[in-house]
Amino acid sequence: MDAKCDCMDSFSWRRVGRVARFYFPYIKKQLIIYPAFSILGMVIVILSERVAGLGYGLFLAVKGALSMMLVFAPTIFASRNGLDVETVLPATGAEKSTFIIGYVCIVVPILLYLPVFGGMPCDMLKDNADIARVLALRSSLSASTYGFTIIENLFPISVCLYVVMKRTTNRILLGMVWSVVALISMSFVGGIYGMVMAIYGRFWEKSSSDVESVMKLVTEGMESFVIVLGVILLICSIFVLYRTHKVISNRQI
Repeated sequence: MDAKCDCMDSFSWRRVGRVARFYFPYIKKQLIIYPAFSILGMVIVILSERVAGLGYGLFLAVKGALSMMLVFAPTIFASRNGLDVETVLPATGAEKSTFIIGYVCIVVPILLYLPVFGGMPCDMLKDNADIARVLALRSSLSASTYGFTIIENLFPISVCLYVVMKRTTNRILLGMVWSVVALISMSFVGGIYGMVMAIYGRFWEKSSSDVESVMKLVTEGMESFVIVLGVILLICSIFVLYRTHKVISNRQI
């Protein structure tokens, strides 16, 4: 018994693999559906742009759908078997947390966004000025803010995961509700800052046809805000993920 306890005291990637095998029946559909939806969405955007010139609206719709799929991804861990089986898995809390948090924060974003940002939209939709402008603005803002725009969804994802792991009932519903609350709070803060920029940024002094100047003004005005908000959200996300780890560990038998 003592030898077994000593073994469990050390971190083991083999036991992480066992945790992954336990959850695989639940996540296997997500592993297929998420990249398939991403690829299908971009194909529809490309075809609609080529045929009817409607790529921009569909591009925004697909992008929004992918964001919501990413935020709600942790609900896959609301096992139908309840928490009893998860609690007695032969793995430590750290090993369970490594797989669960790693899957949600690393694997799922890759599944969803690799087809989108793999070069396909930039090459095949370059004729659409609106899409090119959105991608250019996002790329410029990401470069000037040290990549903080990339982690904009990390906070609502971590909130959803924490609720799913913390709750024993209504795990899916409450996880989705609280992640939406997190998104709304972020949008509210961004809306307030946008109003301040609109009032003091002198956007009306720019010609409506001078798109490049307006884009530059928006990017420069948002840099400091995105960095500050990104740092705050990153700290909050790390704290929530740490609390999620503690919840998983405290449930360990």
